Amino acid sequence: NFLFICRHLQKTGAIEDLVIISEKPLLRGIVRLIAVTGEEAREAAERVPSLLERHGQRPVIVDCVEEESLPV
Repeated sequence: NFLFICRHLQKTGAIEDLVIISEKPLLRGIVRLIAVTGEEAREAAERVPSLLERHGQRPVIVDCVEEESLPV
C-alpha cells in the first residue's frame, strides 16, 4: 500500500531534492514514475551507492535538467 498525494506548487524550488524510486509502464509510451522529495529523497540518495554496489551497477547522476516545453 502507498499514499498518493498530488499537490500543485507555487514554486518548484519547494520540491527541494527529488529521487525517482520506481517506474511502471502503463500503456505504450506512458510510464508512471514514483518519486520522493525533500528529506525522504536525501535519505534515499544516501542508500544508492550501497545498492548499486550490491547489484554491480554504476550510478547515473543528473546534475541538471534542460528546460524544454512540450506541446499541450
